[in-house]
Amino acid sequence: MKRLLKPGGILIIIDLEMAIWNRDGSDPWLNLPTMCSYTERVFKGLLSQGIDLSGMPLTGTWLREMGGFSDVEDTVTSIPVGDWEQDELQKEIGIMMRDNIVSVLFSTHPLWRRAGKSPEEIERLVESARQELFSGYQIFTRLFYTFARKEMEAFDDEIGDFMMD
Repeated sequence: MKRLLKPGGILIIIDLEMAIWNRDGSDPWLNLPTMCSYTERVFKGLLSQGIDLSGMPLTGTWLREMGGFSDVEDTVTSIPVGDWEQDELQKEIGIMMRDNIVSVLFSTHPLWRRAGKSPEEIERLVESARQELFSGYQIFTRLFYTFARKEMEAFDDEIGDFMMD
């Protein structure tokens, strides 16, 4: 990333966490077992392919440790899932987030077929997860933002190193 940015260039990384949380802090496995199981299975499937989505909370720390970046800011925010929020904008965002998750459920049919599930089992899984998402539970997911600026000196050092070789 650093090598591709111009001096003073801005790096922006934004991604959703692959998890769902209860607003009241209770264990989501108690009221959302299908969604939790589904999320865990997809996470493990991606991990087996070398894709580790658990690093989002650490991105800002990694950039600070790597050096060459200034103004590193990392933020996490909650996104409602469903229409439970009182604020109209948050309610709209929550409905869109729930719809997005339902779309993801449908898009992973090939993953489940490769895992040996029958079409009927997949449909039951998706329907059970949809029921949980529309059950009225106050749930949310988290969005991680990391912003950083490539330092001007880092560019000068890289050019100097290149010219010396």
